[in-house]
Amino acid sequence: MKYDMRNMKHIFIDWDAIDGSSVTKEETDEAFVKTKRLAARMELAARMDKESGRRRAGLWRVVAAVSAAAAVAALGVFAGMHLSAPETAEGQFEIVADCGQRSDVLLPDGSRIRLNSASRVSYSTEYGKTNRDISLEGEAFFEVAKNAELPFVVSTGNISVEALGTKFNVRSYGDGNETVTLVEGKVLTTAGASEAVLLPHQCVSFDRASGTLGQPRPTGVTSEVPWLCNEVAFSDDSLTAVATEMERLYNVRVVFADGDIRNLRYTGVIPNSSLKAMLDLITETSPVSWTMEGNTVEFSGRDR
Repeated sequence: MKYDMRNMKHIFIDWDAIDGSSVTKEETDEAFVKTKRLAARMELAARMDKESGRRRAGLWRVVAAVSAAAAVAALGVFAGMHLSAPETAEGQFEIVADCGQRSDVLLPDGSRIRLNSASRVSYSTEYGKTNRDISLEGEAFFEVAKNAELPFVVSTGNISVEALGTKFNVRSYGDGNETVTLVEGKVLTTAGASEAVLLPHQCVSFDRASGTLGQPRPTGVTSEVPWLCNEVAFSDDSLTAVATEMERLYNVRVVFADGDIRNLRYTGVIPNSSLKAMLDLITETSPVSWTMEGNTVEFSGRDR
């Protein structure tokens, strides 16, 4: 892989193994801080490249690359580090976290995006210059750097979230559940003609039937953004919805031998330790059994 420090504007980090080998939030944050320091060092290398010629910059490239490798190896956190986001033909940067993966994105203005499984974000090459607009499919947590002149706007197709400097989560997988959760600061959420201003520890959901936003409500789980804490939250969700979440988290296929069990309901927050642990918990708390062959999990009904 070639590293061009002069063009290095974006840093994002992918990591695998969302199951029992997952790293802690503290480890991720520590690695992220080190990555930001490396970004500053690489930016210095770019300036030296421009001012003093390629030979000195070349030395800094080696130092920066070795430091990055050492930081990642020492922490044992990340599956891979990417020093530039892929640019599409339309002048957009796009970052994708496949099923069973997550990504951590550092934008040019210092804003941070944590991308959940089966999600993608895209933004213009003009990001930070003329706009700070982000398009999201899936789920992501945003830590927004303050800039009063350029609002930070996240759009999902149905809803738009505007912030100046704050921390919030947006979930929009296209399965009927689009929710914005605010952790810090203030955001304006709009959908069509409806809008809602969220205060910390509030959330609001989009109603597909009416095409409008519901009323802001207090966050109702122990962790406001469970997936950041390696937890999975369900609130009167069907087994079908639970299965969909499993497919995203563990990159598996879930099928049902008995259709009647699809509408069993589940409520609670459970640790996202491993696929087997989640499957066992479901069988312990409901009349369901499971088998697994290859990458396919099959649920079937059973007597209690």
